Amino acid sequence: MFNIILQSLINTLTSQGVLCHVHVNDTTAVIHTQTECNTLLKLVATYEGESGALFNQGKTTIMSHPKAIHLQSPFCHTAKERYLGVTLHRGGRLLVLPASLDRIFNTLSTAHKLRILHLSRMNIINRYARPVLLFLLTAAKDHWAFNQMVEWEKWFLSLGNAPFNSTTPYRNQVKLKRLHSLNWGNLPPLHLQFYDRKQTQARKHPTWSPLK
Repeated sequence: MFNIILQSLINTLTSQGVLCHVHVNDTTAVIHTQTECNTLLKLVATYEGESGALFNQGKTTIMSHPKAIHLQSPFCHTAKERYLGVTLHRGGRLLVLPASLDRIFNTLSTAHKLRILHLSRMNIINRYARPVLLFLLTAAKDHWAFNQMVEWEKWFLSLGNAPFNSTTPYRNQVKLKRLHSLNWGNLPPLHLQFYDRKQTQARKHPTWSPLK
């Protein structure tokens, strides 16, 4: 019932020109004026009254450009905020959270200690590690996180069980000049999988322009 009421709130906000995004219990709204802010606060109060679920004011923030008007609300203003595994900066920059990268690296480190086949290692990357990163990189243009994943994959697929060493030059299992879909195995190159993800998003949501 809470989800139904929340969806009703989102639909009402959208109908009044307030852009919203909901992912499970994480919600964002894009407001431009104090009038839109007042509308949002009024509808939030209605939602709280009908559902009995209260917004957590301590975890609710407003992020705006330094030159934008100061919106009056019970929520604090911030220069950056975490959302769905990335950090949003008020200048528009999005970066992958270190904790999100730690989650990926811990998965690979745990599996790297096991005596498993090379094909199994490829499946672990493709089914567990990459989905987390690709979900985040669909929104965040974090080249450092992408390049870090490239190095982790080369280490994870290398021979032996030695821990990852950032100073060690790990090599690709397949030389770039021999890269072809017939020798990918179960693991397409990361940059191609990433580009395919971007294209899919562009087709589903053309106004987002994720390829830019």
